[in-house]
Amino acid sequence: MIKFFSHIIKRLQEKIDLLLSEVRSLREELSVREQILSNKDREIALLKSELERRKSSARKDSQTSSKPPSSDKGRGKRKGKNNRRPSDKKSGGQPGNSAKTLDQVSSPDKVELLSVDECSFCGTDLSKVLSDSVEKRQVFELMPSKLEVIEYQRERKLCPLCGEANKGSFPSGVTAPVQYGSGIRSKIVDLNVQHFLSYRRIQDLFQDWFSLRISGGLIYDSLQKGKQLLQQTYEPKVEALLLASLVVHADETGVYITGVSGSKRQWLHVLSTDKVTLYQAHPKRGQEAIEDWGLLPQYTGTLLHDGFKSYPIYEQCRHGLCHAHHLRELRFFEEEEQAIWAWQMSLFLCSTKRHRAQLLEEGKTTFDKLQLEQYRKRYFQIIEYGRAHAPPDPPRKSTRGKAPQHPQKNLLDRFLLQQEPMLLFLEDFKIPFDNNQAERDLRMSKTKQKVQGTFRSKKGADAFAVIKGYCSTAKKNGKSILKALKDLFEQKPFVPS
Repeated sequence: MIKFFSHIIKRLQEKIDLLLSEVRSLREELSVREQILSNKDREIALLKSELERRKSSARKDSQTSSKPPSSDKGRGKRKGKNNRRPSDKKSGGQPGNSAKTLDQVSSPDKVELLSVDECSFCGTDLSKVLSDSVEKRQVFELMPSKLEVIEYQRERKLCPLCGEANKGSFPSGVTAPVQYGSGIRSKIVDLNVQHFLSYRRIQDLFQDWFSLRISGGLIYDSLQKGKQLLQQTYEPKVEALLLASLVVHADETGVYITGVSGSKRQWLHVLSTDKVTLYQAHPKRGQEAIEDWGLLPQYTGTLLHDGFKSYPIYEQCRHGLCHAHHLRELRFFEEEEQAIWAWQMSLFLCSTKRHRAQLLEEGKTTFDKLQLEQYRKRYFQIIEYGRAHAPPDPPRKSTRGKAPQHPQKNLLDRFLLQQEPMLLFLEDFKIPFDNNQAERDLRMSKTKQKVQGTFRSKKGADAFAVIKGYCSTAKKNGKSILKALKDLFEQKPFVPS
């Protein structure tokens, strides 16, 4: 009997062990399935996050981000939102505005008398009758252009006392038996750099206007000679002016240069003020390009930029940030994500800008201490409200690196952590509200790329950068660009004081 029960117990124990094993297997399978479901849920969340990011990026345009206006094509017309307060003035010319119109000149180049020889009523001969009045009408006409050939003849004389041969001196720059003058070279450079004409179109224009067929080699040589003259005499002086300026604007934009292996993206950098402009074409965008240029490491004034990570490295100067960029980002969060704090911050920036402009008109140079304290307090209140109501962060793709944040939180962190460059325009009225000066100085490079496509070589891009900076400086100082280019090729370039 004991053996029988022992056998039964043993069989039961085996079944129990088998059941426990099956339970463990089921638990492991369930755990695997739960892990698979968890991974699927995480993958779905990541895909949703990526989809939302792509949708958000697709909704952005030139008015809600830093995208260029050319990227708005095909997205329909959108009425631009103006951050300026509406004016109470009527449209059109304002009282006191000096109107400009075409006036008659006192000494015309040519006069044609339209005589009356016969009476239109009775047919009487009026050829010998004196006129009692003359009605004048003038036509401004462009006459066919004509090239002028100047021949310089250098005399040679023998001294009657010592017999020494003496020769006259040719003008500076006249070195060959036949050559093109500074006027032709200046017009070639102006057409290529200022008006973005290609070599072929410049050749066609000279053929049609002056009946002169110039070579592509002359165009290339004029650009390279202009660059060399500017690098020798003009750029060192302008660099010194930039380093001595209170505020300098900095920015960069992509340009394409066609080499042996195809078109490559490089960068056009600008440093400018309201009076001078300097450009540099470089293969890199960041610190390497800045170090190669060598100006920013020496600058000790206030550098205004868009917050690109390479600029804050230079701590020997103050930094100001461009609020035009921030207003575009805030507008996107306001319109597309209904972020109340973004509307509040936009209102804060625009209202303080208007208040500052009003004080400047009154001759004041700063806010009083109480006003400045109230503005700073309001600034931090908006940030605190935004952080409390910011959307949740997207899921992490991996455990490596920093956890991603929602773009609204990234902008809020920027406002909080970079409060000094953000509010610099409030504390110092000499600091501009935005970096539009540098953006305007770079805008022409995009026009150049649209008209002519890529630069043909790095040398061409360098020549364009150097000469365009000279033309921009001349224009900012009210100097005729064509006259400034002519002075350049006569080796007396214009340099602002």
